[in-house]
Amino acid sequence: MSVLNVLEHIFAVVGTVASILALFNIRIVRRMIGWREVTGLIRKLVREINQQELKFDVVVGVRRSGTICGAILAGNLGGIPIYTLNTKLGWRRVLAENDSQLMEAVVDDTSVFPMIKDRNVLVVACFNVTGVCPKTSMDYLQQFSPRTITLLAVYESPQSQIRSVLIGKKISETKVETVLTSMPWMLSDSYKHPHLKH
Repeated sequence: MSVLNVLEHIFAVVGTVASILALFNIRIVRRMIGWREVTGLIRKLVREINQQELKFDVVVGVRRSGTICGAILAGNLGGIPIYTLNTKLGWRRVLAENDSQLMEAVVDDTSVFPMIKDRNVLVVACFNVTGVCPKTSMDYLQQFSPRTITLLAVYESPQSQIRSVLIGKKISETKVETVLTSMPWMLSDSYKHPHLKH
């Protein structure tokens, strides 16, 4: 073996190790949640739905992240229709003396949802942290007389005011910010989550 061949092998090994370390450091520094984790949780939820023999006619994704996860679920549940409900989150000042704020949600959607009347609806929230957005969304959809309405959360905090029937992963309070800011589709610093804007 010539010196050039030996050097070629050494550089190949060093390059491979450097690439692995670079990927590892990016994940630690940015604490990104990878597609593998998200799709693994959704795969687990699909199995659970099938094992429980739950049947849904329509998926409604709550906000951006719920729609992304909902689309993956809808495709893996036989290609059922998916719709998006854009529920706006914001902060309302409660007490002026201590500058306390309360999160509230408003459905900013003038469309009627005739497609859910007498249907089994799966409402998908990627995050169920406070429960404000999923609860507001479900209350809004209830007026269109679905046969059943079921809440699914890929990630759920125990502090949520509403519990999901189907949960991909329970998260602790210490992990909430990481989960809210580290999804694989959050590619830029301009992607903000309303939970963190107060």
